[in-house]
Amino acid sequence: MEKLLSEIAGKGYEVIAWNFIAGHFVKADVLLDAVVTSRKKELHFKFSNSSHQMLKEIVSGSGKINFFIPFNGLLFTSELKKLDDKKLITDYPTESELHDRRLKDRVEALEVKISIKIRDRLVTKSCFDLSSGGFSVVFMASENFSNVSEGEEVEANIRYRGETILLLARNVGRKKVAPYQYESIPYAGNRASFEFININAKERLLLNDIIETLR
Repeated sequence: MEKLLSEIAGKGYEVIAWNFIAGHFVKADVLLDAVVTSRKKELHFKFSNSSHQMLKEIVSGSGKINFFIPFNGLLFTSELKKLDDKKLITDYPTESELHDRRLKDRVEALEVKISIKIRDRLVTKSCFDLSSGGFSVVFMASENFSNVSEGEEVEANIRYRGETILLLARNVGRKKVAPYQYESIPYAGNRASFEFININAKERLLLNDIIETLR
């Protein structure tokens, strides 16, 4: 991880700081200014004035900040040490992963309706979040669709303000959701995430239009 961080430090590469606050996805653009690897290992970030308020909101909960680096796909979480109007300093992260980049443009999308066809059965749900790479929905524990298998392919009909996109998608994971874990989801269930398969340029353009409208 140190090599992946050092290769972008001080070089102006985009870094996204983010968190879910009361069920809402909040992000801020920052730049990794320095990787300090002496006795007290730290990461130093700088940011624009427009990102300062968003950063204050991101750190207002647990004090932990999630980061994503689109250039190399690195995703990690760090503890806040200091935030003022010029600099953000965090502890050096102890865990990280190379991410599939779905997070890069992900937005909350409860206004979007998705009809999902799984094993010749159809269910229509509000979309929990949406990106150009995929989407997730939350199934109630009582719904049979909560048992969709990882790797299983489905048909997804996405509808938003008169636009309709029919896509193939593959389930890439499922996580349990506690009641009111998210403000918009009062029930217990399973959050299933899907990635789009063989999406063409026209479909991606339509998706990007929807995503920009939802921001």
